[in-house]
Amino acid sequence: MMDIDELLRRYDAGERDFSQINLPRANLTGLVLEGANLSGANLTGANLTAVGFSHTNLSGANLIEAYLTEASFSHADLSGAKLTSAKLTGASFSHTNLSGANLINASLNNIDLHQANLSRSNLTRANLSGANLYAANLNGATLFDALLFNVNLYQAHLAEAILPRQLSKANLSEIYLPEAQLHKAILSQANLSDGNLSKAILSEADLTWANLTGIELSGANLRNANLSGAILIRSNLTGANLAGADLSGSDLSDARLINANLGGANLRETILTNTDFSHARLRGALVKISDLNEAILTGTQMPDGTIHDYD
Repeated sequence: MMDIDELLRRYDAGERDFSQINLPRANLTGLVLEGANLSGANLTGANLTAVGFSHTNLSGANLIEAYLTEASFSHADLSGAKLTSAKLTGASFSHTNLSGANLINASLNNIDLHQANLSRSNLTRANLSGANLYAANLNGATLFDALLFNVNLYQAHLAEAILPRQLSKANLSEIYLPEAQLHKAILSQANLSDGNLSKAILSEADLTWANLTGIELSGANLRNANLSGAILIRSNLTGANLAGADLSGSDLSDARLINANLGGANLRETILTNTDFSHARLRGALVKISDLNEAILTGTQMPDGTIHDYD
């Protein structure tokens, strides 16, 4: 069986094919094996702290419970790799192929995964707090019970992904998630500006103090959602269901709520400058009539049930 010394000797001699190598629990700290082929390697429980594995082929490799903290795997191929319970804190996986990888219970906090391919990967219960997933491909990924506190998902692709409920303070700017299932999701202080969540299920979701500037929420279900303090400037809520929603202290300036249902919603101290409530339902809503002076109310059903109709 090849040991580490022989591996390094052969690598230094120009050899690059080390597929199926068997080095369980080996200490590879600080090694540089850029461009090597380690596909199918058994590195179970190995210590790869601060290794340089850029452009390395680790497809299908066994890295269960391995230590990869502060390691560099940019542009590497880890497709189908087994990384269950692996420690990857602070590592660099930018532009890395992790499609179909098993990352259940993995520690990925503060990791760089920008533009990485994580499609169809399993991130169940993974810790991604503080991770950079800018423009990452998470299509079809499983993120059930994953920790995404303060994660950067700007321009990430999440089509058909299974998302966790906890997305507090996440950067989801320009996210494209039409028809997303986010019932009771925790999105407090999250940045969802210019995103697309049309027809999404956000009933009973926590969106307190979230940035929803310019968001597309047409046809969305926000029944009993908490949007207090949220910024909804220029948002499109046409046909949305906001019955019983808490919008107190939010900013709906220039927002469109045409044909929206706001029955029983809380609009106290909400900014309604040029807000379009045309043909919307406000019956039973809590709102000062004076606060509606600068809103567009053509055909709107008012809080008392009367119809406000004028040219």
